[in-house]
This record gives sequence, C-alpha cells and structure tokens, in this order.
Amino acid sequence: MSKKFSAVAVLALSTIVISGCGAGNGGTDKASSDKSAADQKADKTVTLIAYDSFPTKDIQPAFEKKTGYKLKVVDGGDGAELTNKLVMSKGAPVADVALGMDNNVALTAAAKDVFEKADVKLPEGADKYQVKGQEALVPFDRSQYCLNYDEKWFKDKGKQAPTSFEDLTKPEYKNLVVVEDPRKSTPGMGLLTATIADQGENAFADYWKKLKDNGVEVTGGWTDAFAKFSTSDGGTKPVMAGYASSPAYPTGKDEAGKDVFNMKNLDSTCYAAVEYMSALKGARNSQGAKVLMDYLLSKDAQELVSKVNYMYPVNSQAQLPEDLAKHGAEVKDALSIDPKKVADNRTAWLKTWADAMGM
Repeated sequence: MSKKFSAVAVLALSTIVISGCGAGNGGTDKASSDKSAADQKADKTVTLIAYDSFPTKDIQPAFEKKTGYKLKVVDGGDGAELTNKLVMSKGAPVADVALGMDNNVALTAAAKDVFEKADVKLPEGADKYQVKGQEALVPFDRSQYCLNYDEKWFKDKGKQAPTSFEDLTKPEYKNLVVVEDPRKSTPGMGLLTATIADQGENAFADYWKKLKDNGVEVTGGWTDAFAKFSTSDGGTKPVMAGYASSPAYPTGKDEAGKDVFNMKNLDSTCYAAVEYMSALKGARNSQGAKVLMDYLLSKDAQELVSKVNYMYPVNSQAQLPEDLAKHGAEVKDALSIDPKKVADNRTAWLKTWADAMGM
C-alpha cells in the first residue's frame, strides 16, 4: 500500500538537434541524422524515472521479453519530489521517460518545458484523461485521493464514523486524524486540493485552522501516516489521508482465515487524480521512450500495474483485480479542480496552508 501517491525517476540522456540549413549542408546533415538514428537503434537500454513505488520487478521482465529493450529505472521519490527533480535536471535529463506526475503537479513541470511529445497511440477512452493543450503528457493510470477510516475502530468504540470534511472539525473527532504534508506528499496535496474544491479558495485556510485546533497530525508522507493509522500495529489514528483503493487492502484475517477489510472511504472527500508519463526533452533514446510508453499502455501492463499498485487503468480493456473491484472501486462524483488552475495557484495555496498550520 506504500504507493506513490504517495505522487518518479529521471534518467540522463542527451540528444543532438539537427536542422537542415540549405543545400550546401545537406550531405553532412543527412549523414549526422543517419548516424543519430543508427545510434538510437543500437541503444537497447531505455531509462525511466518514476515514483518510488513503481513496480519495477513486475514490469521489467515482461517489458524486456516483449520488446527486446533493457529497462533501467531511476527512483524519483514521491510524485511531488519527482516533479522537482525533473525541473532541476532540465536540459540534462537523467532518463528517457518520466512517470508518476499527477494532475496536481504535472503542469508545473510542463511549464518548465521539460517534456517532449512522443508518437504514442492512446488506447480507446484514454484521451478523456488528457490535459487540453498538453499532449506531451500521456495518461498512465488513475486514482482518487480520499480520507480513509478504520470501520472496526469506530464500531469497537461505539462511535459514529465521520461522513464529511466538516465532521472532522467536531470535538468527537479530536486527535483522531493524520494527514500528509502537501508540500512533500502527493496524497497530502490531493487532500489540500480536495478541501479547496469542497470549501472554496476563500475558506479553505479557515477550515485547516479548525482541523489544527482539533488536533490533526501532519506527517511527511504516506508511509509515516499509515504507521499511525489504527489498522497498523501500534497505530492510534482511525482517520488518515490515503486513496480510494486503500480499502482493497486486507487488514487482517478472521477466525476462518479469510481476509478482513476494515478500511473504508469517506466518499465526500475523494479527489480525482490522473498520473502521467512523458518523454523527456533532451533524452538520449527517444525511440526507446516511445516503445516503453506504448508498452505501459498495453492491456497486460495496465492490468499488472493495477494488480500490484491498486491503481485504476486508463486502458478500458484492462480489468481490475478482484479485491480492488469489490472493495476499492472508484467513488462517484469525486471532487476536482482544473489542472491549469492548480498549476497557477499551487505555490500560493501551499503558502496559505503553511501559514494556517503555523508550519
């Protein structure tokens, strides 16, 4: 469950841009172009920078067997950390492909001109997850950021589980909530934008002040938050910021040895997320980048990622694993904000949040 979100690595590859500048240079330019194409064909290693929970050991063997390429994966950290790495390495990318930037951070990197459009054919239906005017960003998979709660904890305590953002500011939920820092964490940023979508730009700071006064705990990332969640050994917080798919993870066994699913979603808090991949500008192996992205959009790869990371595919032919379909299906009518608006306001929103939390 230590997904990204939780939320990608970059590989250093350089490219030579060749332009034909007239008949006098035609022979030289053609020879250089032919050499460049030959070099790319001979280079059978493609490098991917991805979020830290990318299922390399599952994807790599299948990709290499299918395509004949070798796959090298660079750890990019959480999706937000990955985006920062992409921006910092502009012009000297450490990979051919970047993967794991979601709709809350992808346009931040896109605005820095780090992505390159590749000739990738989207599977049927995937085009609806594209960002208008950002064709270099290829939809990879989907999720929803949600507040999760421990159903068993509330039943054992004889308490009513929360049903809304507003509930979490009430005295009966004091000191029961743990969330991630949106400046460091993808699900943390997902929760922040969810509160903005729910409360409005002018009221979300006051809402977070109420959460702070009611004892909300802020951690660095998903793993830290989950360690404090009541389904974990020693955890005491029955509400945490996570994913709509989290309830599909069993939290134990019953007396008959069957899996028990105690995690539930606070549906009204869920925020729609799409994760993207893209070829990197200046990458050495642009042909390998295209081959990798084409493979990752295939039915087999999409189903593998869904099974291992419990994400929802963008390929409509891919099937969800049984537990995810039964216990962690998408929430209807999830909250959302236009990615362009997030990109334009993200820095200001994060400062407003930090001021409200005194951090």
